[in-house]
Amino acid sequence: MLAAGERLAVIPPTAAAAGRALARRGRLLLACAGGTLLGASALAGGGSSDDAVPWIGGGALGVCAVIAALAVAGRAPWPSARPAALASLTLFALLVAWLGGSIAWSYGPDLSWGAFNRGLAYLGLLLVGFAAGSLLPQATRVVASGLALTVAAATTWALAGKIDPGLFEDGARAARLRAPVGYWNALALLLAFGIPLGLWLATRREHRAAVRALGVGLVLLVVPALLLTGSRGGILVAILVAIGWVALVPWRLESFAVLALGGIPGLVVGAWALSQPGLAQDLQEEAARASAGRSLGIALGLAFAAVFVVAVVAARREARLELAPDRRRRLERLAALATLLAVLVAIGVQIGRQDHPLGYVEQKIRDFNDPQQVSDAGTRIGDTSSNDRVSWWGEAARVFADHPLLGSGAETFRIMHRLERDDDTLVLEPHNLPLQFLSETGLVGAALLGGALVLGLVAAWRTLRRLPERERAAGLALLLVVLAYPVHGLLDFDWDFLAVTGPTLIAAGALLGAGGETIRGPARPALVVGPLAWLAVLVISLALPPLSQRATAQAYDAVSASVEATTAFDASRHANDAVRLARRAASLDPLSVDALWALAEAQTTAGRPDLARIAYQNAVALQPNDPEVYREWAIFEASVANDPALALRIAITAASLDPNDRWIRDVNIGSRCALGLPLPAWLNWDCATNAPVRPG
Repeated sequence: MLAAGERLAVIPPTAAAAGRALARRGRLLLACAGGTLLGASALAGGGSSDDAVPWIGGGALGVCAVIAALAVAGRAPWPSARPAALASLTLFALLVAWLGGSIAWSYGPDLSWGAFNRGLAYLGLLLVGFAAGSLLPQATRVVASGLALTVAAATTWALAGKIDPGLFEDGARAARLRAPVGYWNALALLLAFGIPLGLWLATRREHRAAVRALGVGLVLLVVPALLLTGSRGGILVAILVAIGWVALVPWRLESFAVLALGGIPGLVVGAWALSQPGLAQDLQEEAARASAGRSLGIALGLAFAAVFVVAVVAARREARLELAPDRRRRLERLAALATLLAVLVAIGVQIGRQDHPLGYVEQKIRDFNDPQQVSDAGTRIGDTSSNDRVSWWGEAARVFADHPLLGSGAETFRIMHRLERDDDTLVLEPHNLPLQFLSETGLVGAALLGGALVLGLVAAWRTLRRLPERERAAGLALLLVVLAYPVHGLLDFDWDFLAVTGPTLIAAGALLGAGGETIRGPARPALVVGPLAWLAVLVISLALPPLSQRATAQAYDAVSASVEATTAFDASRHANDAVRLARRAASLDPLSVDALWALAEAQTTAGRPDLARIAYQNAVALQPNDPEVYREWAIFEASVANDPALALRIAITAASLDPNDRWIRDVNIGSRCALGLPLPAWLNWDCATNAPVRPG
C-alpha cells in the first residue's frame, strides 16, 4: 500500500507538467488559428461574393472540430457557457439551420444554399471566438489586440490606395475608399471598429507608452479614412461608439484627450482630402490622383509622427501625474461642454447656410425620402438622402407581408426586388438587416436572429461585470464593436460581407466565453469520429457550389474557344468539352440555374438547340417565379431558335413578373414586330422605323 502511495506521489508532478505544456501549446495554436481567421475574414473576405466563404468557413469549422475531438478524447477541456450565452449560441445555430431549411420553399434555391453556407462559416467563426474566450487566459485582451491589428492593417491598406493610385483598382472611376472590403459602407463599419479599440489601447495605463501612442495613431488614421469612404452611416456609427465609450468608462478625461489628440488632426487631414478632386471626386485623371495622393501621404506621415511623439511624452508624464477626483470631474465636464458647443456650432453653421433656416428639418426629411442618388463628391457627407433606401425598405416590407412566417427564402431579395421594383435599378438586399431577415426568412428567422442578439448582449454585459478591470476594458471595446454592427445594419446589408460579420462574430464569441470555467469530461476516444464526420458533411456543403461555379466558368471558356476555333474539328471538340463541363457543374450543384444556362449555351454552340431549350425549361422549373430565367429563355428563342411566337409567350410571362426589365421589353418588341402584331402603347415603339415613337 505504501509503495503504491509512493508511486502516486512521484507520477503526478510529471504528468501535470506535461499537461501544462500541452495546454500552453494548445492555447498558442488556438490563438494563432483565431488570429489567422480574424485577419483573413477582414482582409480577404471577398466583398459580398461567396469566394472566400468555403476556405475561411471550412477553416473555422475545422478548428471547432479539432477542439471537439480533443475534448471528446479527454485531451482538452470543453469550453463552457452560462445559460444566456448558451441560449444565444443555440439560437444562432438554429438560425443557420433555418437558412438551410429555407431552400425547400425558396424563390432561389441556389441562393439559399449559398446563404446556408455563409451561415455555416459565420457559426464556425462565432464558435472559434467562443472557444478563444473560454480557453485563452485574458481572452478579451488577446482578441481586442488582434482585432485592433486587423483594423489597423485594413486602414493602412485603404489609405495606401489613395496615396499610390496604382494600388487602388478602379479608383479612377469611383473615388470612394472600398479596398480591402470591396464596398465603401462595409469598409466604413470596419474602420469604425477602430475607434473603441484605439481608445482602449490609448487610455489604459497598463499599456506601454508606445502602445498607447499607437492607439492614438489608430484613431488619427481611421478618421480621414472614414471620411474618404463617404459613408454617412459609418461616420455616424463611429461617433456613437465614441460616445458610448466615453459614457461607460471611468477614465473619461483620458478618452477626451485621445479623441482630441488623434481625432482633430484626423479631421483636418480628412477635410482637406475631401476638398481635393483627385482624392474625393470620380473620373479624375491619373496625374491629379497621383499628385493629391502624394500630398495626402505627406500630410498623414507628418501628422502621425507628431501625434505619436506627443502621445508618448504625454503617456510617460501621465504615469507621474495624479489628479484629485474633484479636479478630474471638473475637467471632464469642461471637455464634454466644449465638445457639445463644437457640435452645436457646426449644426448652426450648416443651418445658417440655408435660404430658409426654419424649414431646415423639414427639408432634410424630404431629402431622406428622395430616391435621387447622392453624388460621390465630398459634399455627400452632409446630404441626408436615403439613396433610394426608402423604396427598397418598402419592397422588403411588401415581401414580408406576402410571406410573413417563412419568408421568400434566404438571400432571395434580389429576385423579389425584380417583382416589386418600379424602375430598372438592381439591388441585392434592402439595406436594412431586420427587413432583410423578415422578408427572406420570415418571422421565424428574424426571431432567431433577434433572440441570439439580445441574449448575447445580456450575456456579454454580465460577463463584463465579472471580469477583472484590465480585461473589462478590452471587453467593453469588443462590446462596442458588436453593438456597432446591428446599428449600422439598420442602413446597410453587412450580413453579406464576411469582412465585417466575421470579426464581429469572433468578438461576440469571445465575450460569450470569457470568464467561464472549462469542463473536462470523461475520455471517450471512440466518439472522436463524430465531430470529424460532421466536419466532412459541412465541408462538402461548403465545397460543392464553388466547384460548380468553377466548372460553369470553364464551360463558358470552352464555348468561347469553340466560337474562336479555326477548324470545324476544334470547334466541335471545344463545344463537346463545354457540354461535359456544364453537365458536371449541374451535377455538383443541382440547384444552380447558372449551370443550366451554361449547359444551354454549350448545347447551342454544339448545334443542339432542342437540348438547349430543355436546359432553359429546367431552369424555369427550378425557379418558376424568377423573371430572369424567363428572360434568358425568351432571348434564346428570339435570337437563336428564331421562334418569335414562343419568345413572345415567354416574354409576356416575364413582363408580368418584371415589366421594368429592358431586355424583356426588347424581346417583346422584336417578337411582336416579327409576327406583325400591334404593340401596346406602353412599349412606345414603331416597328416600321425600328425606333421609339416620337412625341406628337
